[in-house]
Amino acid sequence: MSNTIVDSMDIELIDVKEAKFNITPNHMLTLDYKGTFYPCVRLNRSFPFTNPDKYISVMDDDDSEKDKVREIGDEKKLEIGIIKDLNEFDPVSRQILERYLELRYFAPEIKKVLSIKEEFGYRYWTVDTDKGPCKFTTTLARSAIVNISTSDRVMIYDVDGNRFQILEFSKFEPKSRKMIEAYM
Repeated sequence: MSNTIVDSMDIELIDVKEAKFNITPNHMLTLDYKGTFYPCVRLNRSFPFTNPDKYISVMDDDDSEKDKVREIGDEKKLEIGIIKDLNEFDPVSRQILERYLELRYFAPEIKKVLSIKEEFGYRYWTVDTDKGPCKFTTTLARSAIVNISTSDRVMIYDVDGNRFQILEFSKFEPKSRKMIEAYM
């Protein structure tokens, strides 16, 4: 009988002693693993809100081996393995992985909503974020604003796939919170 879900599934955990990650000058993440070089890999967090440093999928993002791929959503990619915990890596490798994940999961924190206007089937937002002032556009669909109930976090997805977050929605500036609640 297996002790964990990982033991009960056909999942390969990445051996940290065999994995060498690098970032190219073009910001591509590469992996040298067990004698195989992967010129372009992508990391996907399995639990981005509740456990961001654990169970990170390492996917081959190079489509040259199409016969070995398995279907994941709308994409076909080869999963190389799962990083069980970023803390298992040496400081240099961990810094490379954290920097990549920071770019991949970039989501400025909204500090204040200045305005939301609806026009021609879209919402036009003007906000202040921790990265400075920003304007973006969302659809009118309720799926553009997602309340992550387990963490009091709200995620807002714009039409270009960018993410914006409010970390503590219950403590968010009241006038801004009311504007957003009208669309949730």
